[in-house]
Amino acid sequence: MSTIIPVKLLGLIQTVPTRNVKIMAVNSSIQLHVEVAPFNATNKGIIWTLVGTGSISQTGIYSSSGTAGVACIQAVSAANPTIKSRAYIINVIVPLTGFQIAASSTDIYRTISKKPCVAFLSIIPSPPDATSRKATYTIDNKNIAIVNASGIVMAQTALGTATITAKIADPINGILQQTIQIRSLR
Repeated sequence: MSTIIPVKLLGLIQTVPTRNVKIMAVNSSIQLHVEVAPFNATNKGIIWTLVGTGSISQTGIYSSSGTAGVACIQAVSAANPTIKSRAYIINVIVPLTGFQIAASSTDIYRTISKKPCVAFLSIIPSPPDATSRKATYTIDNKNIAIVNASGIVMAQTALGTATITAKIADPINGILQQTIQIRSLR
């Protein structure tokens, strides 16, 4: 007669995703995995726990909700609740799909006596609740106008038209950019 000797579960090894911090879009899902160590453990049961946004199935499928937020997910041994995987941290974002640049004026004047001598740029994100909305600005001719990090455009000594490029980095969709032209007048 053979005797079955139980093999004690010693640990859980996180396998997918390989990094424990992940960025994902709202309304999406990902399959998480852990490996039981040793591989021949008698009780390989896993209980998935979640703190934060979204939901986790007991098969390890994480589904984000329709709002941005953070989820902390951990696999716990059913045989020994003190044995846990490293936590998965998932940053759920609303991806930026596009944007427009709005300007208080596209004509600015070199002298303070004429109005306006500055223009204010603002970003209109799409969708409106997109997580990424911080733009960086560059201008093709700093003799005509300059633009600062806040999107304030000031006329300089030269007259003419300058093109301002706004770029926004989105973790899901990459770098998006738009341009606007500003005229410097006398």
